[in-house]
Amino acid sequence: REGMIFGLDSSVAGLANAIGPMAGASIAAGLGLQAPFILSTAVLSSGTLVVILWVREKTRELGHA
Repeated sequence: REGMIFGLDSSVAGLANAIGPMAGASIAAGLGLQAPFILSTAVLSSGTLVVILWVREKTRELGHA
C-alpha cells in the first residue's frame, strides 16, 4: 500500500511539474503577470482552509518499553 501511495505521489508531482509552467504562462499571457500569483494564493489558501477545517490528526500513545 505504501508503494502505491509513493508511486501516485511521484506521478502527480511529475505531472504538476510538466503542466504547471504551461498553465502559469497561459494565465499570465491572458490575464497579466500578477494573475498566476493571485490564483495560486487563492488555491493554496483554500487548500489550507480545507485542511484546518476537515482533517483531524490521529493521536497515538507511545508505549514505554
